Amino acid sequence: MGTRLRKLKKDMKRKKLADGKTIGGRGRLTDELIKKLTTYYGNAIRKNKNNLFSMRKDIWAIWMHFVSTDADPQHHFCPTGENSWCKYNQAKFKNSLEKFKHKSSVPRAVMDMIKPIFKALSNPTLLKRCLGGKTQNTNESLNSLIWNFCSKNTNSSRKIAQIATNLACISYNNGEKGILDVLKELELDTGEQQVKDSLLRDKERIKLAERCCQKATLEARKAKKRLKTAEKKAVVKLEGKIYSSGAF
Repeated sequence: MGTRLRKLKKDMKRKKLADGKTIGGRGRLTDELIKKLTTYYGNAIRKNKNNLFSMRKDIWAIWMHFVSTDADPQHHFCPTGENSWCKYNQAKFKNSLEKFKHKSSVPRAVMDMIKPIFKALSNPTLLKRCLGGKTQNTNESLNSLIWNFCSKNTNSSRKIAQIATNLACISYNNGEKGILDVLKELELDTGEQQVKDSLLRDKERIKLAERCCQKATLEARKAKKRLKTAEKKAVVKLEGKIYSSGAF
């Protein structure tokens, strides 16, 4: 989602949309909005990892939420209740819609440009690959290994493609050591330096994976902290400031 939106913003940078303005700028397709849309899209997939219909519904809820205005609210796909991320439905739950104003609406011209991206990324064929909590990243990682053995830029026979796929699967699951085991089964000699290099590459791969996990954990902690801060603000707004240093 983020990659496609950033590319769209770059490609349309100087072009005028239906409303006579460019795609970027205040209140339009900003980096902050791209970040929000990407986060909501990821949440929609993870939340509905076992339900394709709900996954698609929640993805389109994002587009309809941001295109909504006071004159034309379209929040029927958004989650309902007091804890909904949709402030309109929060207000509806509290019976305070008459006071509600849409502050995060994005111009229709911008949302119409974004719509094809939502259509592509909510395609059932694509989303089926995400069922069960899977993502495209694992598939893309395996594909890149296959291309290392069998370049996609050159023509290869079916036999070569099958061998490349088998080697990539071994490497993906067992690392370079797996390739050494295959050579051993084929009774092919492996030099001492080849073994050392293979084991070194495996260690580097494990270190890289650990760094990625640490980064993901850090992002999760940051997200949890942001959520707690938002909850505290909501409580203060609802109940008033209970305590402040030196206030009493």
